This record gives sequence, C-alpha cells and structure tokens, in this order.
Amino acid sequence: ESCIYQDVTCADFIGGTGLLIDGLSGNAQYHVCRNFSAGNCANGLKTQGLGPNGLRMFGGYFSGNTTTPAAGSIAVNITTGDTSRIFGTLVQGYETAYYLSATAVGHEMYGWRSEFCNLHVRIGSTVHRFKMVGGLMDNSILGNPGSGSVGIQIDSGAQNVQLDPCDIVSMGTAIVNNAGSQVTYPTYSTTAPF
Repeated sequence: ESCIYQDVTCADFIGGTGLLIDGLSGNAQYHVCRNFSAGNCANGLKTQGLGPNGLRMFGGYFSGNTTTPAAGSIAVNITTGDTSRIFGTLVQGYETAYYLSATAVGHEMYGWRSEFCNLHVRIGSTVHRFKMVGGLMDNSILGNPGSGSVGIQIDSGAQNVQLDPCDIVSMGTAIVNNAGSQVTYPTYSTTAPF
C-alpha cells in the first residue's frame, strides 16, 4: 500500500508518464518521493484510480522542454487522492508545473520552485482546503516572459484556498481567480520579487 521512490529518474516518456501512482484495484496510499526526477515526459508524475492519498514529495526535479514547454505537458498532475504534500520540488519547462484537480481535501505546497512554465499552479474546481506557503514562480529567462503566462489559476468551484507564495516574477498575470470561494492571497506585482 505504501512505497518509497528515492533518487529515481524517469526520462523521455514524451507521450507518456514518468511515474503513475494508480490505485486501480485498491488504495495506492502513502507514497513518498525523495529526489524523484522526471525529464521530458508528458506527465512527470500523475495520480489516478482509487485513493492515492497522502502522497509526499521531498525535493526532486522535473525538467520539461526547456524554454519551449510541450503543449499539454504537466509536471505534477494530482488527479485523484487527498492530502498530498509537496516540499521543495523544482519544475522547469512544462506547460503546467503543478495541477491539483483531485476531488479531495487538504493538498499543501511548501517552498517549491517553477520556472519557464505557461501556467505554474492550477487549483481545480473540486479542490477543497488547499494551502501554499513560500515558493517561487519565475519566467524571467524566457525571451518574452510576460506574454500569456499565469502564476496561479484557481478554477471556479475551488474552496478554502490559502495562498502565500514568496515570489511571482515576470508573469503575464500573477493570480487568476475564476470564482473560487473563500480564497485568500496577498496582492502581487508580476515584475519583481516581493
């Protein structure tokens, strides 16, 4: 039911997934990823199936298609499960760095970093009680960094979202709230660290 992935790298699954945590026939709970890395995969890490709850990610590096993210690519794609925790993970060059869409509660992110992504964090419409502390979203390396990029997108229906990121740099739009309820976040400039 639980598994530890330590210092594992998956690369070049251009049309596939680096690591799929799938609770298809039962629970796939309490997985731990320590310095797990995925490079140039359509999905770096993805959860699906029944109850992949309690995923913990410590460090790790998801390297997409450098400064030209592949269309539809997602580094960390949490589609099912609850209470995932992301600590200090780095993502570069994916269309979406982190997408939390699970119909679940209690996802949290701490001190992570994402660079040259079109959408850095997307909080899906069925997510409840999401918390973000620290972290950096930076598109300053891109030739036209502000053009169309979004730091954080909150979908309509998301509830109890608490955002306190440290830096949102060189972004077209810092935060887009599409009518999520009970959302709290500070006001940000998109051109300089805070």
